[in-house]
Amino acid sequence: MHAEKYLHLRRFFCAAAQVSSGTIELPEAEAAHARRVVRVRQGEYVAVLDGVGKEYQGTLAYAAERAYVEVRHMEVSAPDTCAVTLAAALPKHGKFEGIVDAATPLGVRAIIPLLTERTEIKIRPAQEQEKLKRWEAVAIAALKQCGRRFLPVIEPPRIFDQTFCRRLQSSGATVLMATLQDGAAPLKPVLQRQPAPAQAVLLIGPEGDFSPRETVFARDCGCALVRWDGAVLRCEAAVCALLSMVRYEWSF
Repeated sequence: MHAEKYLHLRRFFCAAAQVSSGTIELPEAEAAHARRVVRVRQGEYVAVLDGVGKEYQGTLAYAAERAYVEVRHMEVSAPDTCAVTLAAALPKHGKFEGIVDAATPLGVRAIIPLLTERTEIKIRPAQEQEKLKRWEAVAIAALKQCGRRFLPVIEPPRIFDQTFCRRLQSSGATVLMATLQDGAAPLKPVLQRQPAPAQAVLLIGPEGDFSPRETVFARDCGCALVRWDGAVLRCEAAVCALLSMVRYEWSF
């Protein structure tokens, strides 16, 4: 397909388990979005993302309230050679949605909301599933907008403590903690000293940074403390900056 036409292609999401060859029935919410929100015409060429690397392209057809895509072409993307997990503290005022929205186009494999000593927001157990569904919806919307083919897994909130750090250590991943605490090394040389690992975890703290005790936990478990010189960034901006620099320096 011509690049310009591809940029304007309407994209929809259908989880991998619901996709079969030949014809794809869009989920109810996606069908309603196609008909009533973006007003896709019968026979219009569209794309369907399955979230695990496949993109199906074909023509849209309506039948009553349902919508189907008659597949004409399929493309498959390989996962990035470096699987990046973003573990970010929950910011105030519901801004975690902005973090999910920013991180999805930058290709993270998973997103972990962190509850740190300085995290002000609290999530009651009864709210957790509702929050996860909302964050996943934000990730799906970002995926459709940017055209990436892998939907990040959004895990339940985790308490950032010594146990969490030890689990990171045992995973074998390269772990970077962005912090303003003393002892943090400039980010760029840290990234340039090693080739891209198979797995990486990026830790972003809350407003006010990680506490000194939390940085000790991280350092004792082998996490590299990193910083960038210049302005102090808000959580969403820090996510964009860190992910962009990691992708550039490790070239994946």
